[in-house]
Amino acid sequence: MDEDSWLLGNINQTGYFRVNYDLRNWRLLIEQLMSNHEVISVGNRAGLIDDVFNLARAGYLPQNIPLELIRYLSQEKEFLPWHAASRVLYHLDKLLDRTEEYNLFSTEVWVGLPKMAVFLVKTLSIRKRKFQVDAYKVMSEVEKLSIFHVNPWSGGEFLSPEPLNCPLCTIS
Repeated sequence: MDEDSWLLGNINQTGYFRVNYDLRNWRLLIEQLMSNHEVISVGNRAGLIDDVFNLARAGYLPQNIPLELIRYLSQEKEFLPWHAASRVLYHLDKLLDRTEEYNLFSTEVWVGLPKMAVFLVKTLSIRKRKFQVDAYKVMSEVEKLSIFHVNPWSGGEFLSPEPLNCPLCTIS
């Protein structure tokens, strides 16, 4: 392996263990994330964030390495890495919120958040609307089926007990 190549272990976190690298490899991974983070899969990006913060908290890495790694988040558009970062940053935020370093932390770490928050809210809003439209389509079909099954029953005809659960749950 040449000096400019990075190595990634525990691909997509298939194992239940953390992976630590030497500082050179961490810096190469950080450079990769900053230049083109999509070369590394979404699951691996989330895993790197989770690993780097937990390894630093345990004393295996200098504290600046996780903060350098998450600088790329201002470019991140996927949910999973943001979720991994939010879990670790929440605890760090609470730990520092009454210290002199909090202003530095909040300006450095949360600088990309407003832009990403708007993007994520818009994305989630679009997905929510799509879900609502899909749910409406499903309910329309359920109502059609229930009318098909209930009309004969309401006219005094015998209705088989098998489809009875569906019409009753949608009518009541």
